[in-house]
Amino acid sequence: MQNYISGFLDADGSITLSKERASAKFRTIKIDFSNTELSILKEIQEYLSSNGISSFISTKPAKKKTHSVSYALSVGSNQMCIKLCNLLKSKHP
Repeated sequence: MQNYISGFLDADGSITLSKERASAKFRTIKIDFSNTELSILKEIQEYLSSNGISSFISTKPAKKKTHSVSYALSVGSNQMCIKLCNLLKSKHP
């Protein structure tokens, strides 16, 4: 499962560094996995949870009639992101 999630991150994931609020001194790492198949993200979320990594899933509405609703699974704290990278043995830049 680790290799699957690592590949999923490379294909449909993103790693960002941002401030939680404008007044914050430090930036926070956030890792997102995006997909139109909610069941895939739920399976990844269950695996992460079983390894002590908390995450949440949000819905992204379709921007056009021809687009599908999509979902994002997010790991949003520095500590959890580091745990995830260690779990995946990630070499992602």
